[in-house]
Amino acid sequence: MKNFTVYPIPNTKQWMHGLVNLRGNLIPVYDLPMLLGLSDDAMKHHNLLIIDKGHESAGILTEGLPQVCDMNGWAKLSHVPKLPVGLTECVSDAYSKDNVIWLRFDHKDFFTNMMAAVAS
Repeated sequence: MKNFTVYPIPNTKQWMHGLVNLRGNLIPVYDLPMLLGLSDDAMKHHNLLIIDKGHESAGILTEGLPQVCDMNGWAKLSHVPKLPVGLTECVSDAYSKDNVIWLRFDHKDFFTNMMAAVAS
């Protein structure tokens, strides 16, 4: 998405930017680098990647727009590289293509685990 408005939620963590209204559905918007402890500064990007649909949707602030990837020729790695805490449990496979590591990421498990940790 481009040109979206995020409505902040009071008393939430800094990585939880708020909610965006997408065709009548309220979608939570996250700053993933901040959530994973990779950055202390909030993202100021104007792109929002919506993952999934309906009540399982989540929005992630991004630097650029997503691109289609053809997985032909990708090399599956024998093990998943070391990842930030909270992400390891949600990545099942890792691949390499042109010296870039790509991860098979289970976003449903990630956001379920993350919300459970926040609630506890």
